[in-house]
Amino acid sequence: MSKAELRERMNKLFASDFKVDNEPLLTKIESFLKLQTFDYIVCYYSIGHEVNLSPLFSKFSCLLPVYNENDGNYCLGLWDGLDSVHVGKYGIKEPKLAKSDSTLIDKSLLWLVPGIAFDEHGRRLGRGGGFYDRLLNKYSGIPVGICAEEQLVSGVPFEEHDKKMKFIITPERVINC
Repeated sequence: MSKAELRERMNKLFASDFKVDNEPLLTKIESFLKLQTFDYIVCYYSIGHEVNLSPLFSKFSCLLPVYNENDGNYCLGLWDGLDSVHVGKYGIKEPKLAKSDSTLIDKSLLWLVPGIAFDEHGRRLGRGGGFYDRLLNKYSGIPVGICAEEQLVSGVPFEEHDKKMKFIITPERVINC
């Protein structure tokens, strides 16, 4: 199955009554985070079917993707309360200011990464822009896929530039990829 075919299949799921049960997944994520060592969690503001991670923002030191108009890519910005965000390029909330890349070089980052579909080998299907793959190449850290059980599939098409997840968290389990 191609990436386009898998996106189409998953979009049909999302167009149905599909809804991620946020509370059990947040509980599983928080339990996982308590066992990890990191300086920052890289989170995201959810859109569409994605898990709403905003309850974590005030509990941990969180970085969020910030669109860089100069090069058309993303960098990272510190979440510092609701006053520190605005609506960015794609209608997604993001910090108003990005952190300097040099301040993050020696920092330990744990990434909570959204996706359309994942498989148990850590392969992830995103929206197709490659933004997370480029971010994960730019910064170090542990990538953790966040999804509902229904988003786990038997196989995700994988290309050389795609980044694998080290873990995947669903409401029911943590998968060590």
